[in-house]
Amino acid sequence: MLLVGGMSKSPAVARRLQEEFGFNPQLADPDLAVAKGAAIYGQKKELEAYVESATGVDKDVAVRDAAAKYGLSATAAAQLVDTEVSNVTSRGFGLSLADSSGQLYVEFLAHANDTLPVESEQRFFTVADNQTEVLVEVYEQATADESERLGDNKKIVEGRLMGIPSGQPKGSPVDVRFSMARDQTIEVTARHSALSQPLGAAGGGRDGQRRGPAGRTPKVDLLKPKA
Repeated sequence: MLLVGGMSKSPAVARRLQEEFGFNPQLADPDLAVAKGAAIYGQKKELEAYVESATGVDKDVAVRDAAAKYGLSATAAAQLVDTEVSNVTSRGFGLSLADSSGQLYVEFLAHANDTLPVESEQRFFTVADNQTEVLVEVYEQATADESERLGDNKKIVEGRLMGIPSGQPKGSPVDVRFSMARDQTIEVTARHSALSQPLGAAGGGRDGQRRGPAGRTPKVDLLKPKA
């Protein structure tokens, strides 16, 4: 566990960690740890760019050349280039659904600390006969722990899958694909079997919301898992 920031120097933080996890935390330059990590990551990306740009040269040779250029040992440069860095989601993301009783809740498709990029595809179902539109809403976890309650989450993306032909029965399938890129950019695609074109909506995890195609405001039509 790496402690960063000035507040990690507080004896209360060390005491609480010891009580909770049973170990004595050690500080390692908490004021500069994040800045040093960013500098090391920047150095890694610079080395990778140099090695990738070296055409017609063996990778080991390119790494040694990069090490000499940037004043590093060949071993240190190789370790930086070969180190894998994984981004993770900062919190959970999911769709608003209705259960069999009509109660609204959030079904999480991505969870805090999932490795990015994330892709998830699930099948949901319409809630009424002759349903011609489906509202797709993406929510972001707004509390410390995941909660299915809509009020404990923040709506960030929404869109309507419109133009479903009439005559479709209740329980018609709608396939929803959720993806989040390494920069936490979200894309959601919803496809009904009776439509040739899917609905697409996109937004950033922390940058407010974008809406799908605009239209009149009908009653709210939600999705729910098939019982």
